[in-house]
Amino acid sequence: DLLPRPLKFRPRLRQGSQRIRQFLAQRHHQRREHVIRRRTLISGHTRTLRAKIAQRPHSCGIGVPDIADSTEPRFPHNRQGRITVSEVVVTKIAALVVAALAVASCANAPPGAAHASHRPASHPRVTWYVIAGAKRLRVLAGGPVPWLAATAPPPRAAIAPGIHPCSPQQLSARLTMQGATGGQMAGVIRLTNTGTRPCTLRGYPVVRLLSPARTVIPAPESRGQRLNPKPLTWPRIVIHPGASAWVNVISSNWCRPRPASWQLMLPRTGALVIRRGWRMGICEFRSTPSDLSVGPVEPAQAGPKWPLVPMIFGWPLHASAGGSLSYTVFLMNAQSSYRFPRNCPTYVEHLATRRRLIAAERHPLNCARLGTIPGNVAAAFAMRIQVPPGVAGKATLTWALDPPFGFSRAVPVTISR
Repeated sequence: DLLPRPLKFRPRLRQGSQRIRQFLAQRHHQRREHVIRRRTLISGHTRTLRAKIAQRPHSCGIGVPDIADSTEPRFPHNRQGRITVSEVVVTKIAALVVAALAVASCANAPPGAAHASHRPASHPRVTWYVIAGAKRLRVLAGGPVPWLAATAPPPRAAIAPGIHPCSPQQLSARLTMQGATGGQMAGVIRLTNTGTRPCTLRGYPVVRLLSPARTVIPAPESRGQRLNPKPLTWPRIVIHPGASAWVNVISSNWCRPRPASWQLMLPRTGALVIRRGWRMGICEFRSTPSDLSVGPVEPAQAGPKWPLVPMIFGWPLHASAGGSLSYTVFLMNAQSSYRFPRNCPTYVEHLATRRRLIAAERHPLNCARLGTIPGNVAAAFAMRIQVPPGVAGKATLTWALDPPFGFSRAVPVTISR
């Protein structure tokens, strides 16, 4: 009883520490044996699964993780080590289960189908086109596509005999205008076919401005310029049910009385009255005559049929009179990815001097075996045009893809004798 209190309980503390160490060692040994038994069981299932995969050469390309040969992690006698062992074992079990499910899903499929479904997609090879030692643009590898000497007839568009001119009862007119530069008001008259049959519109319409008393307001009228591309059936166009045609109008320096309505006179169709949507231009100079510009009837504008922009490098090109001019056209894909249809388009080559056209050819584009063109990548095509004899000097080469539906490119050419 005379000993200090800490010395009195030291033997008991020493005995308790020994018992705790023995307990932890025993638990660690039990967990270690449990992990070894679990790994042995998983290794047996792995060998069985490997044997099944070996019997099916086209088993979706799935491999099984090697569990039996993996090294056993070493860890100290603590809780973190036990957690590590559990995570390793659970990871291996999860990989085994995924592989087993994948093989089971491929068991009912034919070997060829399973192999084809996981076949890597064929991506086109892309390289850089270099000019003067600098990378200019990305192109499909393999060089230019060879030139085809076959000629193509010019496209012809004919209107079916059963399609007649539109009637006023078959059309609805809607006018929208907005401010433009110089005090002008520009807009579009949209003509929609509300009937059940296609019909035709023709040429340039005439706009009459009507006062509230329905008298015609004298107004000088001019013909507006056409928008490209020009329809192949011009001056007639076909409007199918539900489709529309456009008439572009521009009002400039309008210093005359304001009209109450517009009367649209369509050739071989009749008159349509437009009572709203119109806005006349601002009167800026009374000494200058007022003007109302009316364009032709044309189809509603749509996006380009061929989203390929032609490019020609190395100009001015050089050719000899009586020989052939060889060059390369790069068609740049302006969208995400593009693949030509089964029927390849045609292209047109024009070689002209300042005074006259000296050569014109039309050929089919050799695109049958080209494949997919990735976005912002160009495809190179070898081109050739025959230069007539007796011509020398400067000329211009114009290359157009399927006019009037595609883009074109013009470059200078020097012809020598």
